[in-house]
Amino acid sequence: MGWRALGFLALLAMAATVRAAESAVPYASLYQSLGPALQVASHDRLQARARILSKQPGVRPADIRLEIRARDGVRRIAIDDDGRFEFPLDEGLRQENPLVVSNQPRGSLTLSVAILLRTPGARRFPYREIALGIDQMRAVIAADGASGRLQVAGVELWFDPRAGASLNVLGRIERLLVADRSGRIVLDDSAELREAGVMLALSATPREIVPMLRGGVTR
Repeated sequence: MGWRALGFLALLAMAATVRAAESAVPYASLYQSLGPALQVASHDRLQARARILSKQPGVRPADIRLEIRARDGVRRIAIDDDGRFEFPLDEGLRQENPLVVSNQPRGSLTLSVAILLRTPGARRFPYREIALGIDQMRAVIAADGASGRLQVAGVELWFDPRAGASLNVLGRIERLLVADRSGRIVLDDSAELREAGVMLALSATPREIVPMLRGGVTR
């Protein structure tokens, strides 16, 4: 589903203090790797979504167990059927630096963080809602020092493929966009869409709205 996050990937490594069937990484390492992307919560139009997957065939996200083994007890990290989870950014845990332990073998897991636009609560809303998210994503890229290599060209709206979703652009020039077989609608950012009064009308609620990145300098 397009570009996911800002390249934050982590492999869980073996630790001598855990059983041979487990793997572990210090909490502070994950905090440092995942924290910058997860902290996009400070932008009101963006959200971060952490995901864990196994590279081994047949291992489902539901089979993966993650635990933070802190001094005050074990904290289990819930993982949903799609591999999504909430990683706690806790300064106290960073200072303590306990092990984050998995029941999967060394090197078999990948962690990633996707930065998404928050989905508007209604199916009809001003394009400005999307534009504000795009601008905040551009600010995130600039803060990461990547604005010379990447530009946010627009968004991808992802729907249930069975919904046959469509998007109407209502403004000076009207357009109808229809989702492809995978449930995706691509919407390029433009000065025309940013004109006052331009509205978007969706036939269904999108599952997620993903910033669409392309190489080049942000304009």
